[in-house]
Amino acid sequence: MPFVNDELEEFEKQQAARYALGFELQAASRFIIEKSGYKILKAEEQEMDEHIEKFLRKKLGAYLTRNSDYIAVKESRKQLTIIDVKSKEYTIQPKDNPWFSTWITFTPKEIDAYNTSLVPVVVLVLLFDRELSCGIQEMTGPLYYKFMSFERLSIDNNQASIPEKLICYKRIPLYLLKRILIRSTSRASELLRKHGLAT
Repeated sequence: MPFVNDELEEFEKQQAARYALGFELQAASRFIIEKSGYKILKAEEQEMDEHIEKFLRKKLGAYLTRNSDYIAVKESRKQLTIIDVKSKEYTIQPKDNPWFSTWITFTPKEIDAYNTSLVPVVVLVLLFDRELSCGIQEMTGPLYYKFMSFERLSIDNNQASIPEKLICYKRIPLYLLKRILIRSTSRASELLRKHGLAT
């Protein structure tokens, strides 16, 4: 069954590429989080100081301490906050009409941990545009982002809907996005290594 094996191999490559891009954007989102008034205590790719880890485990439990994309403090409120980064691709249709699927997905473990969390959980939705150029997927449009409270999301079958119009999102121009991605390369590499996707 060589044809089936080739299809499976291609599918696995595409999945790995999607995950890799997601982690690159997760690392780059640090810029957005700090710009939005959060002080980051821990990013997923960072090793933790023993005392900080003990403090966070007491406040959050083992799962959130270990697996959260970001653990931060909102500087204006001094409120410990979990930040989960979800990225989705958008495409520009004819007449400059953007389209993207208006839902984000959570794992059952995430839903359970977020529902029982003693601190706020915020979802940072990232919308990006890219296309194939010389065999490489390149960003071709601005990045749009929006912070959403997990508590206010309506979860159905592990999914939640997000606003369908780009006007509801803040915008980072393409030139700045490319700079941020370059500056985030080392953090993205650490994430890829952690998840077994390093090349």
